[in-house]
Amino acid sequence: LARLNVRTRVAKLQGVGTVTLGKIAGLTENSALVDLLPMKEDGVDFVPNGITAVLRVSDVTNSYVESMRAEFRTGDIIKTRIVEVSMHTVALSTDGQSLGVVKASCGRCRTTLEKNDAGLRCPACGFNETRKLSSDYGNY
Repeated sequence: LARLNVRTRVAKLQGVGTVTLGKIAGLTENSALVDLLPMKEDGVDFVPNGITAVLRVSDVTNSYVESMRAEFRTGDIIKTRIVEVSMHTVALSTDGQSLGVVKASCGRCRTTLEKNDAGLRCPACGFNETRKLSSDYGNY
């Protein structure tokens, strides 16, 4: 996600195609704000200074998505790919089998959801939910 200049130790955002992890910070019908998570590169820990990216509904998957709220919830940890970097915007995509939600909490009791054949189920209260899941769900 970021490249570190060893002389100055300043993190610089990597470019298009970089796979990132982020946390859904906010949702609307058409987009999600994603706080990119801390990275470790070349043995040096750093946090990209408050980088928030946008995930548009058109970049969730190649099929029709009616609403972001049908695919994600605030607080979900997602695996994404950077598709655009400009001076004011970092745009993300979750189109791909390995991209999407990798960790989610129950909307009722906040317990971590477990993957099953039908989607996601809360082991504590039994509530069922759906998300745009990554093939890596549960590995983070």
